[in-house]
Amino acid sequence: MSNDKVIETLQENVLIIKFNRPKKKNALDIESFVQITKALDNAASDDNIKIVVFNGAEDFYSSGFDLSSERGNRLYVALEGFVKAFITFPKLLVAIVNGPAIGIAATTLALCDLVYASENAYFYTPFTKVGAAAEGCSSVTFPRLLGEKKAMEMLILNYIMPAKEALEYGFINKVYKSEELHKKSWETIREILNLNQTSVLYSKKAAAYRVFALKLSNGSKKRRIPGWNERVKQAYATSKEAFINWVAAGRPSTGVVAEKRSSTKKDFKKEYKKCLRDSEEIKASRIALSLHNKNFNSFWRQTNKAMKTKNKTLAVEVNGKSDEREIAKEFASHFGFTTSHPADKTPMSRRIISISAAEVDKIIQCENRNKAAGHDGLVAEHLIYSGPYLPTLG
Repeated sequence: MSNDKVIETLQENVLIIKFNRPKKKNALDIESFVQITKALDNAASDDNIKIVVFNGAEDFYSSGFDLSSERGNRLYVALEGFVKAFITFPKLLVAIVNGPAIGIAATTLALCDLVYASENAYFYTPFTKVGAAAEGCSSVTFPRLLGEKKAMEMLILNYIMPAKEALEYGFINKVYKSEELHKKSWETIREILNLNQTSVLYSKKAAAYRVFALKLSNGSKKRRIPGWNERVKQAYATSKEAFINWVAAGRPSTGVVAEKRSSTKKDFKKEYKKCLRDSEEIKASRIALSLHNKNFNSFWRQTNKAMKTKNKTLAVEVNGKSDEREIAKEFASHFGFTTSHPADKTPMSRRIISISAAEVDKIIQCENRNKAAGHDGLVAEHLIYSGPYLPTLG
């Protein structure tokens, strides 16, 4: 898939991803991040693709994130997926840097396997200048590749590093004259294509930096719990940004940056613990809300998931009955074999038990510790026990 902003071309078992917004110095927006992420995900499982090559249109590689485009949560999600796609990509990533690489376009070069640059290229990460946190794992990869002092110069002082200096520090592999860049780069790419691909992939996987890269990827994995998006995600994002700024500042033990890191970490842990404590109630509320909105697919999906839990915290008793089959009968009596879904033409013997709109209102109205209790004491969480004995999806 291609659009005007990012062009994908398959050539000689090589997927070429070209940043194509020359009027904006090949800047990237959310749409670009999403497309490139999908392209890498697809290429990872496509046996016809051996290598992925990045380059830019005309005389710029990329000016990084388009500051005039949409921001907010969608950007955070798109960026996270974009960077992770680089980290976990199992095949070779080659960058042909035909001009300046700025911001995230520069930081993701540290996640590529081979980088070839023209003599007029430079690398610039002006995050502190625009009030942003260091992107693309650069607070970790830059010190590792460049050394801490040069990394701080890049990430804090907005130092512009020319191609020749980048070569000296090992940030890139080769520097070529502009007119020779593509020819020389493709000579190496074709050489790689003629090698044993199993050996190439194994060598990349076995390399020490791949283990390092996977640690980067796994480091972003937190236990996603019920209520994460509503209660925890923002606190986590704020804490993560503060941590990155703290690392970029040299890990100070005192001062504003250190205090910010400490306070946001505490806020995140507080929200996370609260979410863990209320997880069963949150799940019950979600199930009840699905009923209220007559979203029966979601209702049954969440119910089936809830039935698999090992931690049953609700007392197994409904209207004086404790046997699971008896509880199921209470639900059957309460719900009735009725459907409020006009498209449901399932035979009566296989019909899904669902609630009419009127019954939904009765169940949802009474709130008790976020558990949607009905007038007869039934709550959504009781489905954990009765679910196995209710009619199943046909």
